[in-house]
Amino acid sequence: MLSEKLVLDSDKEDFIVAPPDTLDLEDLVANLRDQDRNEILGLDKDVEFTIPESVKNSEFVLAVNQKSTGDLISIFGVGNHSEEIGIPWMLGTKLFDKYHRSFVRYGPEWLKYLLKDYKLGINWISEENKRSYRWLNSIGATFIDNEWNPAIPSGYLQFVIEGGKSENV
Repeated sequence: MLSEKLVLDSDKEDFIVAPPDTLDLEDLVANLRDQDRNEILGLDKDVEFTIPESVKNSEFVLAVNQKSTGDLISIFGVGNHSEEIGIPWMLGTKLFDKYHRSFVRYGPEWLKYLLKDYKLGINWISEENKRSYRWLNSIGATFIDNEWNPAIPSGYLQFVIEGGKSENV
């Protein structure tokens, strides 16, 4: 059961959070915000292949749609790196900036929910993605020095964030 804190539907907000459908994926590919498109292309990945593949390979995925129009704002989810480590991710459309404050407000709770079954969440962001860096840093992510891990592409930063699964569970 989804937590009420995910704000699935609220009279106070003009968005709804629910599982994505095929149209959401098409909308995300067509209207991906520039910083996310550049991050995918910087990894020499094809946007039209990478987005559906990321959704398919994730354990849990949700879409954020504008309630008044149904337009997609963002899709986020978590992939499974291992039993203990999740890979949280989020991609936004060009509407994302309009809802930036809502993501700052609800995003930490959404991320906590995504990582509830993992000890850690890890992923990479582009060094140019300053807004995401500041947000991740503000919610307690630790950025790892890439010199020790040659698998991290040049121009990208690896972050680690604490999950919800404890040692005693």
